[in-house]
Amino acid sequence: MRSPLAMTTTSEQEIRDLVADWLKAVHTRDVDAAMAHYAPDFVGYDIFPPTKVVGSDGYRENYKMWFSSCSPDQGYEIHELSVTAGDDVAFCRSINKITTPLTGGGEEVSWLRVTVCFKKIDGAWKVIHEHVSVPVDMQTRKGVFDFQP
Repeated sequence: MRSPLAMTTTSEQEIRDLVADWLKAVHTRDVDAAMAHYAPDFVGYDIFPPTKVVGSDGYRENYKMWFSSCSPDQGYEIHELSVTAGDDVAFCRSINKITTPLTGGGEEVSWLRVTVCFKKIDGAWKVIHEHVSVPVDMQTRKGVFDFQP
């Protein structure tokens, strides 16, 4: 019998591997690979309208829109990834950086706050909830994408 610590370590590594696979899909703009680990009854809160998406089929549309609007040179990085994982539920949080090259040089940098919740379903980790956000400037009531973590 494995110790609870060993199971947590294995679960944490499985989540980290899943996040790494997702990041590869983002870099290659592969919608199917990005969606591979989402549960059918997924619920997400995204920065893109609609702000609440129920079901992985609906969230697939967000990915299609995002990837089709990306510059081919747009970068995406995950910073400060923290994973908490048990035997059948897990979550991770991170601060993610998007870099977009500007015409004439330089780049625009945007930061996102991301929390992802997982559940082990039929032996496989599936994303059941995701929340992507940016801080809000209370004076302008607009999202702040250029915050510094």
